[in-house]
Amino acid sequence: MLDSRVRSKKQRQKIVRGELEVARFKIPYRIFGNSDKHMLCVGGAKQSMAVFKSFVSRFTPEYSVILVDLPGHGKAKSLSGGQFATLDEQIEVLKALLEATSDGRRSLSVFGASWGTIVASGYAAKYPGIVDKMVLGSFGAKPNQTMTKVIRGGYDLYYKNGPEAIGPLIIQCFGSQIPEGYATNIIKQFSGMSHEEYLAFYEHCDFVAETENITEHIELAKIDADVMIINGENDSVIDLNDVRKATQLIKNCVWEVVPDAGHFLHFEDLAIIERYAAFFEGELSGVHLTSIVPKSESIAG
Repeated sequence: MLDSRVRSKKQRQKIVRGELEVARFKIPYRIFGNSDKHMLCVGGAKQSMAVFKSFVSRFTPEYSVILVDLPGHGKAKSLSGGQFATLDEQIEVLKALLEATSDGRRSLSVFGASWGTIVASGYAAKYPGIVDKMVLGSFGAKPNQTMTKVIRGGYDLYYKNGPEAIGPLIIQCFGSQIPEGYATNIIKQFSGMSHEEYLAFYEHCDFVAETENITEHIELAKIDADVMIINGENDSVIDLNDVRKATQLIKNCVWEVVPDAGHFLHFEDLAIIERYAAFFEGELSGVHLTSIVPKSESIAG
């Protein structure tokens, strides 16, 4: 049972519901809490802000947790042009959002998941001096063969069997460790995509597949935040050797590989959130590079 003081804090929790027009997009966002310590959560491809309920529960009221639907996600809308947003457009959305929500902010922590790690690190590199701490969950420097196979196979499946085939493909290839309820949500989400939404998603996937290394687009050396990169040992779409090389480009970076975890990390095991919390709370800061070497794989230097 919650302590009465904790319960009353939760009951009094401030929730701000806002919407921004950024270039050609209308972007919804939410802020939970009224702390001067802010935490921005950036989801993966097609993930809406709703997936971060566990972060709101874990990190408020200590932090004000900021959630956002990036272009092509959730309830975000395109005011002109297609739904696909370039990496630069998504970075500029974060810039506008963080400027709009900066009142009273003493510190800024950022969490990125999967594709969200690319947008978050791109923002931190382009606009140094703003992010204090950043956790990048399932960061990947470039697509491996499995990822490329999923992207190309998904394209063929869509035109043969419709959007209903995409969710099961994702779960089969790199989501086998997620709970049944979350897997069901993924299947429903992709089954309900319109053709326009699918085309935007495919453009995103095509960008990922054609990128030889994310350093083509992001100068990781310009990131001045304290960074934790965390990957799952069993993540089939991330090459850990490539991740290690990327970590060495970031000035202040710790790296952890979680034994037995897959691509979806805390969505598979909620306890992994405590690893993020340990970093945000200063227990893992000040180390250039720490790697927990996977049991099944030797990581070359």
